[in-house]
Amino acid sequence: MPDLAFVNGRVLTQDPRRPEAEALLIREGRIARVGSTSDIREASGRGVQMFDLGGRWLLPGFMDTHTHLVEWGVSRQGVDLSTGTHLEALRDLLRPAARTTPADRWIVGYGWDESRLAEGRPLARRDLDLWALPHPLFLWRVCGHLAVVNRPALRALGLPEESPGVITEEAAREAYRKIPFSVEDLRAGVRRAAQEALALGITTVHEMLDRPEALPWLEELPGPRFRTYLYREHLDLLKAEFGQVSDRARLCGAKVFVDGSLGARTAALLEPYADAPAERGSLLVLREEVEALLQEADDLGWQIAFHAIGDRAIEAVLTACEAVFDRRGTWVCHRLEHGLLMRPEYLARLKRLGLALTVQSNFLAAWGGDQGLYAKRLGERWKWIAPIRSLLARRVSVAFGSDNLPLGPLQGIAAAVNHPVPEERISAAEAIRLYTQAGAALAGDGEELGMLSEGMLADCVVLSGDLLTDPLPCRVELTVLGGEVVYGEG
Repeated sequence: MPDLAFVNGRVLTQDPRRPEAEALLIREGRIARVGSTSDIREASGRGVQMFDLGGRWLLPGFMDTHTHLVEWGVSRQGVDLSTGTHLEALRDLLRPAARTTPADRWIVGYGWDESRLAEGRPLARRDLDLWALPHPLFLWRVCGHLAVVNRPALRALGLPEESPGVITEEAAREAYRKIPFSVEDLRAGVRRAAQEALALGITTVHEMLDRPEALPWLEELPGPRFRTYLYREHLDLLKAEFGQVSDRARLCGAKVFVDGSLGARTAALLEPYADAPAERGSLLVLREEVEALLQEADDLGWQIAFHAIGDRAIEAVLTACEAVFDRRGTWVCHRLEHGLLMRPEYLARLKRLGLALTVQSNFLAAWGGDQGLYAKRLGERWKWIAPIRSLLARRVSVAFGSDNLPLGPLQGIAAAVNHPVPEERISAAEAIRLYTQAGAALAGDGEELGMLSEGMLADCVVLSGDLLTDPLPCRVELTVLGGEVVYGEG
């Protein structure tokens, strides 16, 4: 692997001691020098591969702090329904798979979203039955918290054929695990997800591992592998596995679902849904269970990543954390995943507890605004969604992740810059920090990753476009992982 030098660029280091530079030298997988073009040319010597950036941006590799890459890769072996704008369009998207798939084999679809359908309502079993496909169908809503199945699928799952065919939360995940994917299909999905992540400039992920058997597949990936911090769904499974898996993978803790999603109306709210006054969602664990999990995890030094979207779920997590924190006085840095419906009074409590919050700013572009899905579900409460500027002003620990909706840091950065609540907008420079240095700090690796500083691991990305003025049109042109070019040609 040759040493690399980048010159004539705009190097955004994320190092407060030297925020910007022109050039950078990489030796043996680490940053050897940051400086001017003349400095780096002089220091490079023979055998160094030289990249002339021509004014392009060079910044640390992106860190996505909330991914489901394994499950995303598996689902992408199925049919992408995200472009469907009406029910018949969804049927048409499924037809090519139906023509080539034996009638007794499952067809999986993913990504449908009723907020983008002309009918303005969720899919139902009767819709799938009217399509008259003989195959068992399993169609995930975009949020991954609700799926719709048809009669053949109900039969295959051993469920009553007259049931509504709408499955949510753990029941949906359990049913999905019964679909007999081949091991090779699953491995191919993981490989594809890894390649797409590197092409988007992502060099590190915090992976919410839904499918434990995939852990070896992450290690079997051909060629360079991104760095992975793993969170398992079940705390008990960590006891024999916690710690370092390889030089680029570490099991860090467990993910706990406290509620569901706003789109599926399974997020737990303190007040009813604006478009369904009889519904408030449900807590999936009791506060006492959360306290017990925290106590055990803290004793063992594990992080708990709490999936909490509705304000009732966030309240339950905060109350449980306060009870444990007040007894102990100090603890591991635990995490709140999503924390979407963030009441203003919660911010001070988050700061006091030292809870880190992983925010999905890309959700705002998809479902924010006065006419968006969040406004339909919540009424005026939607304006509490992801108050990024307020969180930073309170010095809450925040890092950005995508939840694969979609995977793509540049989209998340643009969404934060253009937050639909103007008072909550942040600058592109701030958003970049939340997609780089903040993720490294959250994982406890801020001394090794997240900045382009001498001695640190050489994970970086080259971008075209005017990053600080308009991030969305920018494109990833080169991804470097541990000093090796893993995407692009420079």
